Amino acid sequence: TWFQVLYDAQALYIAVRCEDGQAADIAARTTTRDSFAIFSDDAISVKLDAEHDHRTTSGFAMNAAGARMDYRGVNEKQMRREFDAIWSGVVQRDSAGWTAEFRIPWATLAIDPNEPPESIGLNFSRDHPRRNATYDWSVMPPPFTPLAASLYGHLVGFSGLPKLARAAANKS
Repeated sequence: TWFQVLYDAQALYIAVRCEDGQAADIAARTTTRDSFAIFSDDAISVKLDAEHDHRTTSGFAMNAAGARMDYRGVNEKQMRREFDAIWSGVVQRDSAGWTAEFRIPWATLAIDPNEPPESIGLNFSRDHPRRNATYDWSVMPPPFTPLAASLYGHLVGFSGLPKLARAAANKS
């Protein structure tokens, strides 16, 4: 599993590649939006602590069928799926696995691109039902929940964002 993160003045873009030696057996049964059943399929969750308060998560998940779920993690424990965010995503399957691409607008994360944060919290989880496993980029050891924003990694490097935002504004 690998990922890439890019950004511009409008959004954060995340691509995740999930390689699988048995790609024909990838589980993708759930097609309903905001269903917890998505985590029983091959799925990717992008978890962002945009407030960088080490306790709040904005989560975005997709399975290999393209079903989506967004949720809010509060105080590292409570998952609230009634959080309905504006974002887009696409998936693609091939003979070696599948890919998920996320586009998350800054406004969805309550981030002003003209005053970007120095860093935000970041984690990824890959659900792999055939192995009955979930893999986290930043490890979530017991007794922590998958929403433990205090253990997330850090995404840094937004210093160029205001220049991009001004450049985009000047093009119009």
